[in-house]
Amino acid sequence: MSFYLSIYLSIYSIDIYSYLSIYLLSIYLSIKFFLHIYLSKFLRIYLTLFISKFVHNYLSIFLHIYLSLVISIYLSIYLSIYLSIYILFLSIYLCSFLFLLFSYLSIYLSIYLSIYLSIYLSKIVHICLKDITQHQTPEGLSCFPNAFSPGTDYKCSEEGEKKRQTCINTFLVDPTSKLVTYGQRTNISSTEVSLAD
Repeated sequence: MSFYLSIYLSIYSIDIYSYLSIYLLSIYLSIKFFLHIYLSKFLRIYLTLFISKFVHNYLSIFLHIYLSLVISIYLSIYLSIYLSIYILFLSIYLCSFLFLLFSYLSIYLSIYLSIYLSIYLSKIVHICLKDITQHQTPEGLSCFPNAFSPGTDYKCSEEGEKKRQTCINTFLVDPTSKLVTYGQRTNISSTEVSLAD
């Protein structure tokens, strides 16, 4: 009996260490991706303001893909962490002998939901960033201003307003607020941009 108990405790301890390593790694990656999001946001505004429209049209494609992946992975990692912790405490509360089953189940379930959430968020991010990185006419569906046409009166269509509200409700940020200010000003120095950001 003691032999089987020792085996169980050894597996139990290994599983705890594996969970701790996963959580620490997830926190590290989350902080890293969080910094990359803000760095990319400043880089996108810098490119929009100071680089020609021809060059920006090519770079916007890579920025769009990069930001979509970063935001999707960043949010899916947090979902995985919270879900794993919840199932972990639930398994301990129910029965210690079911700990291994629930813990490994939580890992697989978290991975599955992370992949699903990443695909879903990529579609939402695509809606938000497409209008920011690509230059569309005011008569189109976009309600995001074009920074290369300062002073233009942009009017959002009904579908464009739905896109903007989707961005606000999902990421709690209005992507038009800063670009409207930047788009209606000229001769902005790099110091002003860094302070405004």
